Amino acid sequence: MKSNALVLLALSVPNVVNAIKFLSGPEDWARAKGFNATEQPWDDVQLPAHEKRAMAPKRSEMKSRAPNIPGSKSVKIRYGPYTVPAPPVPGGEGMVWNSPSPSIDKPCSKCMIIGMNAGLEYADGADANTDTKMWLHHMVLFSIGTNAWDATCTVFGLPHMIVGSLPMSSERIFSSGNERTMALFNPPVLGEQKVVKVGYPVFAADRFGLIADLMNMNPTSKQVWTTMYYDYVEDHPADFDEMKPVWFDVAQCGTSEVSGRAAGANFRVDSGPWTASFDGEVMGVGGHIHDGGINLEVVLNGQVACNSSAFYGPDAEAKKRADIIRAGGIPSASLPVSMPMAAMPGAPAGDHHSGGQHIIAMSVCGVLAGYNGSPVSPLKSAMVTKGQTWQIRAYYDYKKFGGMKNNQGGMDTVMGIAIMFVRASNKMRTGAAPVAAAAAPAAKPAGGAAAKGAAKGAAKGAAKAAPAVAAALGSKPKSPEEIQATHTPLGHTTTHKVSMAYSSKKAYTGLKQGGKKAYKAAKKALRPSPKSSDYQDHYKFIGLAFAAIDDEIIEAIHDTKLDILNLNSKTPNGRIAIEFDLALTRLNQREELRRLYEVDDTLMITSKKAEYDRLCTTSHDHGRMLKHKDIRNEREALKEFNVRDEARAQETRRVNQETVVRKSKAAARYGREMKGAGHILEGVLDSLTDQQPSLHHARFRL
Repeated sequence: MKSNALVLLALSVPNVVNAIKFLSGPEDWARAKGFNATEQPWDDVQLPAHEKRAMAPKRSEMKSRAPNIPGSKSVKIRYGPYTVPAPPVPGGEGMVWNSPSPSIDKPCSKCMIIGMNAGLEYADGADANTDTKMWLHHMVLFSIGTNAWDATCTVFGLPHMIVGSLPMSSERIFSSGNERTMALFNPPVLGEQKVVKVGYPVFAADRFGLIADLMNMNPTSKQVWTTMYYDYVEDHPADFDEMKPVWFDVAQCGTSEVSGRAAGANFRVDSGPWTASFDGEVMGVGGHIHDGGINLEVVLNGQVACNSSAFYGPDAEAKKRADIIRAGGIPSASLPVSMPMAAMPGAPAGDHHSGGQHIIAMSVCGVLAGYNGSPVSPLKSAMVTKGQTWQIRAYYDYKKFGGMKNNQGGMDTVMGIAIMFVRASNKMRTGAAPVAAAAAPAAKPAGGAAAKGAAKGAAKGAAKAAPAVAAALGSKPKSPEEIQATHTPLGHTTTHKVSMAYSSKKAYTGLKQGGKKAYKAAKKALRPSPKSSDYQDHYKFIGLAFAAIDDEIIEAIHDTKLDILNLNSKTPNGRIAIEFDLALTRLNQREELRRLYEVDDTLMITSKKAEYDRLCTTSHDHGRMLKHKDIRNEREALKEFNVRDEARAQETRRVNQETVVRKSKAAARYGREMKGAGHILEGVLDSLTDQQPSLHHARFRL
């Protein structure tokens, strides 16, 4: 155990920082993974002559859209350009899929954002919408920096990773589909209160990131820009409360896409539960679903708190609403009730095509509804309290509203997302004390002799560790701020990092045991061989093995209660904090890479399944041809056919078995790595405990 700890202690701070930077997103890694590049020179894409128009400015100052807030400003910023390819098949969809922009222009340096909404436009600023067969399929805006942390993805997040961040140092603050819902935080009148002052704080050191999903139904590629409209006030006025975004997703920490089932399906997709970690007031919550969707429920402790309904309409209505927003206005919240397909002959809903009915708005619950141009739905519970359980449910009915089709003619993937904007009871980002994603609550000091002994032991241990910390940091830190600045690349505040470094031995023992359980679960799940030679059965079989690993690890992490010592930011044990953070980050990164590999395997197996089906069909047709060509040689022909078909079947089984063996080994290796990580983390605690055994008396629950 101690040898493992000593190996970690040998790491230098520069190496650790470089490792974290790599895990947060090295240069060109998005391109290496096959993600679409978003930025390119204007001259790279030549538009047809009739589309060559004057370029709209990148930043456009607008008349304030919040005149009730003194000093408020409004601005539109364009991001891009994006070249959205033509569909690969007639009537299909050309996609820019999850295209990351890790660093984009912010509306201001230090300010409070009091409103946001998104759009899509062509070079000259004209709206790009379904009437011209272009879709703002999906976009996500990230804030990365000072005390930012994602409320619902605290351990890992694939969206965060592809913009070069981690959930403990960034958060998803806004999202939009083609319904283009506006988030305006300060309605002019709220009961007897004349002005509501609430906003999302932005710091000079923060960076914004963007992910875009864009779709083109035209026979040629199109060049477009995503747009963000921001309303803000300069600085961080003392009389403003903070808005905390809470992101709900049926694929919570993934890319939001889930199976769209089969044509004609009626189904529901649920998210996992979120346990509220802070207190506040819900100002507004609205959903995002795809065509074919009916509504999205936000559920609190098993009861529906908000029902965000989809409103369908023609392309002309979508364009009218978008043009009002582009002109600096707010569209009407009054929309006609959506008519099912049966009542709209000649105007089918969904299927991506223009000329039909598509989702043009989603109703919003809370005081922001209506004022923001969205239809109003009642909010049955306006308070967020620590310990509450929240989740969402997205409902789809393709018989009522047609769903979207993919390029193969099947049903496209669907989404279920909701953003809840909460007026936080405490200032989380602008407060005096740093707050991290997993920061622990304040502990009551132990009484009597135990408390005195613990305090004395802590002080003695800190004094012994000071030379090592000075060597690790390169110089003796002069202040807590300097320590925090040194640790900034790691994504935590110093207080949190040092506290985590002193986590009890019980936590690491639990993680190590979780690794052992995962290893055993993988071996057990992979022991029986599937009877069918069908690739889909094999993939399902392999997936169950990985699911067993996931369940054991998640159970180990959640069931293990971390006992963290109540230490302040001046505790000079930064080196062990860095080692702990690096070990956790490696575990998170391994989990994300494993998920990416699963996606690759899905594509590979689907491709091989199609190839296998084609070979079977070809063999069958060949046998029929031989039979009809020469009836006299029927037996010989069929015999030859059977021999060839059996050879193909044997080859298929061989390749399939190799896949199972490879995945079996990967699953076992993953379990062993988790077990090894537990040993390493336990070693860190062993080393620390040997130096400061009395610290165990000052623990508290996370």
